[in-house]
Amino acid sequence: MRWASVAQVFANFGTSRGKQAETRVYEYLRSFGRPVPYRDVYHNLNLSGKELEEAIQPLLKVGMIKNHYEGKKRMLEAI
Repeated sequence: MRWASVAQVFANFGTSRGKQAETRVYEYLRSFGRPVPYRDVYHNLNLSGKELEEAIQPLLKVGMIKNHYEGKKRMLEAI
């Protein structure tokens, strides 16, 4: 059993805080299945606007999420 816990520590060792935020954002958006206001995302995930912006940039670049505006509201949506 001890080896399992050691393996888990090393499995998570390389996971950066930024990568964790990307994963949280993507899973959150995917769970909705529709566009979500940007403000709601950072508020509900307890991220600053800067942290959210840093987390979504890689997701936008690879096409996992899309970003658009509905009126003045910035919306994020998992694809």
